[in-house]
Amino acid sequence: MLMHWANALFVLLLWRGGELAWLNWCFAATGIVWCALTLGGGMLGRPGPKLTGIARAAFTPMHYALILTVGAASVLIAGAEMGLVAPGHGRRLVLILMAAGTLHGVYHMWRHTALNDGALRTMLPRAWHKHL
Repeated sequence: MLMHWANALFVLLLWRGGELAWLNWCFAATGIVWCALTLGGGMLGRPGPKLTGIARAAFTPMHYALILTVGAASVLIAGAEMGLVAPGHGRRLVLILMAAGTLHGVYHMWRHTALNDGALRTMLPRAWHKHL
């Protein structure tokens, strides 16, 4: 959960003006670690029982695609910081992550409200559950 929210924060900060080396390295480190943990151990989230049809079938591939995009952007930004890759490629992926992350959030809000399956409870700290 910490990787999820830290990475979301870093994407927002990079989008706003991420020419700071420490910010680029923070994003790259969390993204690469998160991607490696997910690819090595699998996703922690699963589709709930109320999720059916195409939404259920798309759940896992959609999340893996998003995590692989995070990993790719992280590798490109780290490569740009080391002078191995042109800086623009990682920046484009950050913009794609902004769009994909927004769709990701809308999807989970839809699940939480329309299906009433408590999807946001699995992603947010317990302190926030009383507001859901």
